[in-house]
Amino acid sequence: MIILNDMGYPIYFKVNWDSFPQHSSFFIPTLNTIEAKRVIKKACSSRGIDVRLRKSIENDIQGVRVWRLT
Repeated sequence: MIILNDMGYPIYFKVNWDSFPQHSSFFIPTLNTIEAKRVIKKACSSRGIDVRLRKSIENDIQGVRVWRLT
């Protein structure tokens, strides 16, 4: 589970890492993209998963897009 602190409010995301295939992606809506990237990088590196993270706006919602590379 990923827990983000977004402007003082916790946001919980449950990611099934075993079912997250290579070259797929997911989007996490958040205003605090710097903190989100930090937390996601930490969660992925502890599992040996290589990801690419990018701040993005999708459907007028700001967040972080996460791509699994390995």
